[in-house]
Amino acid sequence: MELTEEKGRRSGSAGPAPRADTACGIGTCRPHCIQRCAHLLPFSFIFGIQTLITNSLSFYLSSQITTIEKQFGISSTDSGLILAGNDIGFLLSVLFVSYLGHRVHIPRVLTICGFLFGLSGLLCSLPHFIFDGRSSIDEARKSDNERSDHFLCRADNLTMGLNCDQTESQHYVSQSGWVVLYITLCYVIQGVAKSPRSPLGSVYLDSSTDKSKTGLYLAISTSFGIFGPFVALILGGVFGKIPVNLKPTTMTPEDPRWIGAWWLGFLLFGSLALVVSILVLMFPRTIPEPKSDGDESNETDDSSNRKSAPNDDFSVMEMLKAFPRVFQRLWKSKVYCLMVASNSFTLFGTIGLNSFGPKYMENIFNIPPWKANSILGVQVLVAGSLGTFLGGFLVSRLKLARNNCVKMILILCGVSTVCQFVTVFLGCENHSVKKSTLSPMAFPGSTCRCEDSDSLMVCSTEGVTFFSPCHAGCTNVTDNVYSGCQATEGPMLPGICDSGCPFLIPYLIVTTINILSATLRLVPLFNVLLRSLEDQDRSIGMGLHSFIMSLIVFLPAPIAYGKLFDNTCLTWKETCGSKGACHLYDIESMRFTLMSVNALLAAISFLITIPAFIFSQKEMRESKMEQSIEITEPQTKTSPTSTSLTLPEK
Repeated sequence: MELTEEKGRRSGSAGPAPRADTACGIGTCRPHCIQRCAHLLPFSFIFGIQTLITNSLSFYLSSQITTIEKQFGISSTDSGLILAGNDIGFLLSVLFVSYLGHRVHIPRVLTICGFLFGLSGLLCSLPHFIFDGRSSIDEARKSDNERSDHFLCRADNLTMGLNCDQTESQHYVSQSGWVVLYITLCYVIQGVAKSPRSPLGSVYLDSSTDKSKTGLYLAISTSFGIFGPFVALILGGVFGKIPVNLKPTTMTPEDPRWIGAWWLGFLLFGSLALVVSILVLMFPRTIPEPKSDGDESNETDDSSNRKSAPNDDFSVMEMLKAFPRVFQRLWKSKVYCLMVASNSFTLFGTIGLNSFGPKYMENIFNIPPWKANSILGVQVLVAGSLGTFLGGFLVSRLKLARNNCVKMILILCGVSTVCQFVTVFLGCENHSVKKSTLSPMAFPGSTCRCEDSDSLMVCSTEGVTFFSPCHAGCTNVTDNVYSGCQATEGPMLPGICDSGCPFLIPYLIVTTINILSATLRLVPLFNVLLRSLEDQDRSIGMGLHSFIMSLIVFLPAPIAYGKLFDNTCLTWKETCGSKGACHLYDIESMRFTLMSVNALLAAISFLITIPAFIFSQKEMRESKMEQSIEITEPQTKTSPTSTSLTLPEK
């Protein structure tokens, strides 16, 4: 006590200095002016901002899938492998980290994670500076007319294709492979950094406040995280309109060959993650409880000692020995197991399609990448953030018990299932693309040979799409406008002609409802998982949930959906004899395949939630019966007078 008072006098404070494990600051620097921040509300906001930045960094790659595939000539399956790298790292560390619970200084762990995120973000931008992508980079860096000549119909009956020897071909293939491996490793680092965020963050919030307020603080921090995809998509759209080399060009973002400055986003989010992590480091190991009188100070100190005690005798061997007993307790909770299973089916479709969400809209509705990113960004902002915060507010305001939370999830699962089945029928017909591979073409006097011509969809003034300017018989190009074409009298512009498909707006309405219902389930789901476990098992229970989601959902879903995308490809781009990115998709097959799979997964999730609701009701009735028995037994042993005196006290 004397030591504490002496520290207080040295710092110039009126009272004793706060305990090191309940005071804000770094090391010995713990000024009293910042101790007001030792509260869960400031932590919720700062932790939410950190989650916002890290979620933006994780989701940013999805907004740049098409661009990176073009620049480095990789397939959607390769892109899915890169996205899965995040969860490979997550799986390697989540169980160990989540078991730590109160045994570690949670804000410090979250700070280390933030630094890892920032470092991985900066590293992801390096392929732009290190690797020299072949044709796609040249299309944006060289003069447009120089690169456009090889698409034309030449007078000597030969198209000016790329001259690649065997060495160049092997270099191009090797370069693409190294890019995939390098970015995948960067995302593995992100996965390791992501693993402590959800289990330790939720435990830190849940263990430092009244249990009835957990939903509110979780809603605040989670709502910030929902803005992550919005920020990633919006900035992805902005950077997508900037040339990859930051130099002026006559090529427009609507051109199929356009490559945006994808690397800028990784630099931005990586730098911000490093800065915000310092603020998280300022928070104490334990948030002090509010004091109502002078005596409560000693209680708080004792409480702090109790919370930190497990760390004194903690060892890795004891943790490993305790794992079997912990898992046995977890599997005994039927509601917990069923909700984990239900959520796995829901998330598989959500994560799989969201990983390629912008790319899906680009191809189905024939819109440029920057526009698809902007639309999805606004959609996530409106529906995602509103749904997450509203879900947490309802749980906190109405003080929903576990049974009511399961009922809410069941209803919302039904809404999502209906929405998924509706989207199967909201799409456009396949593009009609004219292509001639043999001479003479269908035009009188044509001597063009286009079998070796590269693919570049062009649209005529009549609304007809051709596979390339060569197939349209074009002989001249000026500022990316092709003229002198035998197929049409007017000029031809790069890109597929607009088919007038009317389903974009209905698709956005239905998917917005689906996103709203999905995000409304987040906080109730966390509440159900936490309330289905004992206090000592909540940290590992949340970690096990995250581990299972990564193992059977986040890891395989992007790869599986990338493969589904590739299976619907009609024409592949070939560079130096090697297959690169897809040029043209069968959009009808893409829509029916992807949306049917999503609808089936949503229906299975809904069916699994039904027995979870039944078991929840059964356990609630049993709990009420036990409580009524405990109350009745003491009453039979006391007189009416003594009962009337003790009841108000209870």
